[in-house]
Amino acid sequence: MDRDWNFDADNQILVSNGEITINKLQISNEEQSLGVDGKISQNPEDVLDLFFRDVGIDILNTLTTQEFLGTANGDFQLRNLLEKARIEGDLFILGTEINSFPIGNIAASAKLQENELILDLENEINGQKKIDIKGIVGLEYQNLDLDAVMTEANLVIFEPFLSNYISRLDGTVTGNLQIRGTVDVPEVIGSGRINQGKVRINFLNTSYTLDGNILFQPKQISFRDLIFRDLNGNRATFTGGLNHTGFNNIFLDISSTLSNFQVLNTTARDNDVFFGTAFATGTLTVRGSTTNLDITARATTQPNTSIYIPLTSSNTQYQEDFIQIINIQDTVRIQQLAEDINRLDIENVRMNFILDITRMPLLRSSSTPKRKKAWKQEVGES
Repeated sequence: MDRDWNFDADNQILVSNGEITINKLQISNEEQSLGVDGKISQNPEDVLDLFFRDVGIDILNTLTTQEFLGTANGDFQLRNLLEKARIEGDLFILGTEINSFPIGNIAASAKLQENELILDLENEINGQKKIDIKGIVGLEYQNLDLDAVMTEANLVIFEPFLSNYISRLDGTVTGNLQIRGTVDVPEVIGSGRINQGKVRINFLNTSYTLDGNILFQPKQISFRDLIFRDLNGNRATFTGGLNHTGFNNIFLDISSTLSNFQVLNTTARDNDVFFGTAFATGTLTVRGSTTNLDITARATTQPNTSIYIPLTSSNTQYQEDFIQIINIQDTVRIQQLAEDINRLDIENVRMNFILDITRMPLLRSSSTPKRKKAWKQEVGES
């Protein structure tokens, strides 16, 4: 909003006999302008026009953490504002972007009558309709009755809202959804098909392609046999999903089977506790809330795996208290480890890896020769 807006010098507001007449009440900045013109009275047919021309939607950036870009034009007619308001109009936004992600053009129409808001919204990119939403929002109880049709809608439209966890989202989704519930607790019902999807998992720094179906239920988003492939074409099959209440209080419950699948691609800059490149065959589960998450892997490392775990500088402490290194043949130690994991007090994300580390991967540590010898003995090397 660091810009100057000027009022039309001929603007006029007249209040007389319970009526308000507004003439040329308009503000402008270069090519942008918005204003109102008309009358507010007891006559339900008197109209107050609200209009805006070439207004940059970046003015919303002062109200939200998202960054918007685009140009809006619209006209709305307001009637009977002193009794039961009736509103009708159209909105067009060209070149929409959210956090630098292209959304395309948006066309929306709205009609307010009695206690219902009738909506019709379309999103198109390069002349092709991608999203079509129609339905009613009840104003008295804020209930939703909307239907959405997605036709090869680009997945990138979801990235601004998931960017803390994933990035480089691409591909398309096609499906039909019903949006019910209320504004505070929406419920989505339906299904969608992801085609040629792409995603980067931020905290693993790994990129994947994905294909499969997603099922939406009132309090759950689930998938069955969702196929991920890493950069080498190796695959992992995911099942499960997430539970939620109005898309809040999210709880994940996801299982997968891996086949020589890349599960780590980090450097010390990403995570100074442990880092490297890892390929694994086995199982992986992700379970918990977004603030208290358990990631558990039971897998065998594969060729080209190289994991670095910097050790402390102490002469007596050569492994972190939340990293347990064991001989995979020691079943008693494995059972003890499983019990210890439940007692560890690590905030946010706990990574519980039970790995059969083959002799092919490289295990490296930043430590003295004495501690390196102890490391080798713990993992069963000579």
